[in-house]
Amino acid sequence: MDCLSNKELTRLVFVSVGLLIALGTTEFVRRRFGVSAEVGRKTVHIGTGVLILFAPGWFPRAAPVLLITALFIILNIQAYAAGWLPSVHRSSRRSFGTVYYPLAFLILTALFWERAPDLAVVSMLVLAFGDGAAAAVGESIRSPHLYRITSDQKSIEGTIAMVVAAMAALALTAWFLPSFSARIAPVLESPARLAAFAISVSLFAGAWEAASSRGLDNLTIPLMTALVLAHCLDGTSIERIDQFIAATGLALCTAVVSYRSRFLEHSGAAATFLLATLVYGFGGWMWTLPILTFFVLSSVLSRTGRNMKRRMESLYEKGSTRDAGQVLANGGAAGIILVLSVLLPDPRWYLAYLGSIAAVTADTWATELGAFSRSAPRHVVSFKRVEKGTSGAVSVMGSAGGAFGAVVTSAVGLLFLPPEAWSVATIALLAGCGLAAGGIDSLLGATMQVHFRCIVCERITERRTHCGAQTVPARGVRWMNNDVVNTICACSGAAFAFLIFWGFA
Repeated sequence: MDCLSNKELTRLVFVSVGLLIALGTTEFVRRRFGVSAEVGRKTVHIGTGVLILFAPGWFPRAAPVLLITALFIILNIQAYAAGWLPSVHRSSRRSFGTVYYPLAFLILTALFWERAPDLAVVSMLVLAFGDGAAAAVGESIRSPHLYRITSDQKSIEGTIAMVVAAMAALALTAWFLPSFSARIAPVLESPARLAAFAISVSLFAGAWEAASSRGLDNLTIPLMTALVLAHCLDGTSIERIDQFIAATGLALCTAVVSYRSRFLEHSGAAATFLLATLVYGFGGWMWTLPILTFFVLSSVLSRTGRNMKRRMESLYEKGSTRDAGQVLANGGAAGIILVLSVLLPDPRWYLAYLGSIAAVTADTWATELGAFSRSAPRHVVSFKRVEKGTSGAVSVMGSAGGAFGAVVTSAVGLLFLPPEAWSVATIALLAGCGLAAGGIDSLLGATMQVHFRCIVCERITERRTHCGAQTVPARGVRWMNNDVVNTICACSGAAFAFLIFWGFA
């Protein structure tokens, strides 16, 4: 890091002292007037966000910003551990948000400050205004409409306030920073497109706030907002902007229709909205169609023969209506691969993506179609006949169905590549990656996945409650539930594909 100039050092000290005074004042107000810790936290967040708006003019270089941000990360960690500054660290829930907040700014500064500081500023301002508005509105309403996607409880009114405040943050940054105003100049020519883009970005940020818990939104909101803005506002064309607007609309329709059709729970619908926006917004139909094929056909299969599968469902941890955990277990790895392909372009990422989709398809279809097998499946370790629905059990019909599903999604994905870039052998290799990953899933399900015993009927199940009573642990690692096993399956399929096609450009 280059040496700081006297002017930078002076401003650095001034800002540091100002922040410490603000923290001290917040703590004094909390103790003197009984203001809640949550209000104190959000006040500091909003105030810091406004301060960041002036930072590019004060610190043209990244070095002093990185230094002060790193110092406040260390201070926040120490304060949290020692119980200092309860006005910003004490909360009704365990949260590391005060550490994630400067950490997000540190990452954004390292990525953008030297070439596009306005992207770091606007992303942090979306967090500061949006998160603060969500908390203020959600807590001020007497009877808010509450919902829960992950561990934190949120309100519909607070989420709406988050989206509106995010749009205000975008507008304020465009008005205050000429560099950001110039960046969105191509969109300014069409007020309708500008409004649609602002709404799309704000909805995306609002969904991350709704889906994040324990302060993680202080990371997810600014980082994902910056990723979208950097991708769409690259100055080359407006095609990416239009694609992201369309992605938000498509994702919203998919989530709503799936929820109304009872393919998804409300948490699963939120996760689907985020995942679909990412996949189509950054990858277009090439990346969307394989995972959409998996989702649609798997949802239909899960509803086929429901009467016959009803007895088996009592053994599974979750039913056919998917929640956020199931959506992310099956599609989270694919979403991460897509983001990596944007940050680190490499054609092999797409093959790894198809390997991940092939893996979750093989696993899901093997389970759904294996239920129709006339003979009982065999345990993958003992090879003994076991009851249908037993974790780690395989059947010929299930394996064949899994192989067929992996072939279908792989073929759909390869259709977007030039004919000379793939062959039947490529489909077979991708399907093989999916089957191999499905084998790992079965092995983990048979050996390490947590299982419980029903105290009423004595059956072994993945559920924590059965026959209306709490089950007791029977075997396996407590934290390795079905979602964790499915996540490992998806990652394994991607890793196998990436390694197999390592030598291909």
